Amino acid sequence: MNVLIVARTKVRSRVCLGGLELSESRSLRLVDQGGYFFSPEGPFAVGLVWDLEWVPASGIVPPHVEDVVLRSSRFVRAERSVRDLLLATVSPWTGPLAGTFDGRLACTPGLPYSLYACRGHGIPARSAWYWVVDRELVLENGRYVLRKDGLTVLRVAYVGAEAAPRVLSAGTLVYLSLARWWRPDDVPDAEERCYLQISGCYS
Repeated sequence: MNVLIVARTKVRSRVCLGGLELSESRSLRLVDQGGYFFSPEGPFAVGLVWDLEWVPASGIVPPHVEDVVLRSSRFVRAERSVRDLLLATVSPWTGPLAGTFDGRLACTPGLPYSLYACRGHGIPARSAWYWVVDRELVLENGRYVLRKDGLTVLRVAYVGAEAAPRVLSAGTLVYLSLARWWRPDDVPDAEERCYLQISGCYS
């Protein structure tokens, strides 16, 4: 099946590959046959289309239902415009960021707030999809921030391996993802969370 590589998310010294299976508009998150993420020096660059053979990963924990194990790969082509192909293939989310992921994201208290998924708010049906930026976001210290009336009201981590634009203007297409389940080590009774992050940008 032809899969477009849409994002490379930094995970320590490796990268998590995000893909889009083009015939069914299905999101994939690829791991190798050992269950590991990939080397950043590998051949799977954003914008390349590969004919991939894969199987669903074992032990899938929602909302990370996109996980698959790569069995084989064959290079097909380099896509001239990732943005154009995505917009011709998927229906991205629009509207406020808080309304993405089935409207089930919670927010941290105070300003600036961050968004996350948790079981108490209901688990979203997926952990990665596309969103059209509704208001300008500016990159500061590895996070995109939203300002309103001179205040920074929202921040979202950028975790893509590719260089991030300093400004995401309204109308920019981005790839959103939810981090793996996490709780602070020093608060073992805290509810686990999957924080919202931006893994890719397309102009």
